[in-house]
Amino acid sequence: MQGISQVKGLRDVRTTISTQVRACPRTKGSTYLEVYRLDKEKQRLEMVLLAMAKQQQRINRRLGEIREAVARLMDGQKEVAAAPRKRTARGHSEAKEAGPRWKKLTLGY
Repeated sequence: MQGISQVKGLRDVRTTISTQVRACPRTKGSTYLEVYRLDKEKQRLEMVLLAMAKQQQRINRRLGEIREAVARLMDGQKEVAAAPRKRTARGHSEAKEAGPRWKKLTLGY
């Protein structure tokens, strides 16, 4: 049995309801009701488990996409760093850029 210092949250605390302790013996009708209630809880928990598995698949797929994007960007950086530098009209050296150049535009209101 866990001590109170080992309990992670309130859901881990065992109560008389969660341990199904009764003061009086159960009647036959309440047994069927308890079986029905437990079956419904089992179905709900299976649905939650299925949803969590789907969410884990989505997360793993997205992590794979992120890893591929980072690898592509790092390969692009290595190509830019390895590219020969050329001199501009002002005498500064700059690397060849693979992407489009950004221009500053003023907006009139």
